[in-house]
Amino acid sequence: MSKRIRQLEKAGVISHYAIWPNANKLAGAYYKVLLSLRNLDSEKEKRLLAFCREHPNIVYVVSTVGPWQFEMDVEIEDSARFRELMRNFLKRFSGIVSDYAALDIYEERKFRFFEKELIEGKSKK
Repeated sequence: MSKRIRQLEKAGVISHYAIWPNANKLAGAYYKVLLSLRNLDSEKEKRLLAFCREHPNIVYVVSTVGPWQFEMDVEIEDSARFRELMRNFLKRFSGIVSDYAALDIYEERKFRFFEKELIEGKSKK
């Protein structure tokens, strides 16, 4: 098996490895927060991203297209701590958050990243 893996690495089929923990086995609560933004400029966006990067419970952020322009994944001890985080977040960014929805993720079935070539519009040869 390890010989086959080394061959795939050498051929460039396997380019890197990542750890993806089973979220269903983690203690605590997991939320996805969808945010609709307004009056966003580059300085406010930098502050928003810096806050998310520095906050230990915000584990993933992404800008999106559609009615929700921003998503945050939050792993936290319990719902009371989550409410506290969101109250502080909304107070701090009241000038740019026009609406939000918090989704309580109780089970994660499958997560698959797109292939890099597909995202970049390259075709495999």
